[in-house]
This record gives sequence, C-alpha cells and structure tokens, in this order.
Amino acid sequence: RGQKRPGDQHALGRACSQPGSARALARSHRQPAVGDAVPSETAYARAPTSLIVSSVQLVPIEIDSVHERVRAALARLDQRYTPARRRIVGLLADAARPVTLPELLAMDPGLVQSSVYRNLDVLGRAGAVHRITLGADRTRFELSERLVGHHHHLICDECGSVADFRLDEGCERFIDEILERAGASAGFAAGHHELDLHGRCAACSAEGA
Repeated sequence: RGQKRPGDQHALGRACSQPGSARALARSHRQPAVGDAVPSETAYARAPTSLIVSSVQLVPIEIDSVHERVRAALARLDQRYTPARRRIVGLLADAARPVTLPELLAMDPGLVQSSVYRNLDVLGRAGAVHRITLGADRTRFELSERLVGHHHHLICDECGSVADFRLDEGCERFIDEILERAGASAGFAAGHHELDLHGRCAACSAEGA
C-alpha cells in the first residue's frame, strides 16, 4: 500500500523573487567562514525566480518496498529484520516527521525503551534511520533519505520541534551548483548537502507575538 508523509498538512509557500532572497537561501545552510568561495553575481542571476517550499513530503512511501529495502540493508550487516525492527520502521513511516524516542514509544505502548534504542542504532548503521541530534533530550529519528527522498529540516530553537520540508528541483540544482563550486575551490569533491533551517516555529512565534 502507498502512503504519503502528511507533514503539517500546510504549504509554507515562499518566493525567491525579492532582491537578494536567492542569495540568502544559498547561504542559509551554514555560517560563512573566512576564505569561503563566494559565487559570482552571474551565478546568482541564474537562481530560480520562484520557489516552492512545502512541509508535505512529496515522495509517496510504498511501505512494502521500504520494508524490503530495509531487510536487504540489514542483511548486508548480517542482521535480521525482526518484527520489532519492522514495527519501528512502520511507526517512523507513519509519523510524518522526525520524532523523539518518547514520542516513538507513545505510538506503541508495547515497545520497550531499551530495545527500541538498540534497534534504532542497528537501523541507523544499516542506513535506514537518520538521527538528528539537537542537544540533550532533543535527539530525533526519521527514515533516511534513501527511503523517503531528499528533504531538509525546519528546526525550532525554542521548543525543539523539527519539520521536514522540500525545495523545488530548480532551487536544489542551484544550491548544488554553488556548493560544488565552493567545495572545488578548496579541492573538495562535493557529494550531497543537508540544509537545517534554525529559527522559531509558527507556534513559538505566535506565543512571542
């Protein structure tokens, strides 16, 4: 059966049409350092003129395919795809967002914390689960990109919530291009990028208004 990660069920629609916004997007993945290569203004001129940012995971999750791929990944580590591990993968697929260990346990009262943590570690080593570490008591878990598709994170620095979001293909290509150039200037061969956007979520922003 096919599932979609519903996220927060709302679009965060934004536009890159404002002057300098493409430049801000391109630099948002990290703080600049002394000696960084800076893309030319020509490169910025080629940036997408529109941007769709959505918290909805657009890649359908074919859960049977996910289970089979996780089983194969575990087999390469001589690990079995036990019912407990299968259950964890299913819960993460249903969660629609990165979740903490307590949140994961709350989804299934029959789970045992020590066992879940060990299985998350094994699933992580197999490349099936991605761990997002934000500090003490703020570690979150989600299915890896190889299972759900390329995406980024909105991280609230106040409440610790994390939401997935995706950029349109034009923006992803633009970001890849400038990061590849920056890496090449230092003799670094770029592989892939991850973008974590820190700030305040809608709920925390409303409380502080």
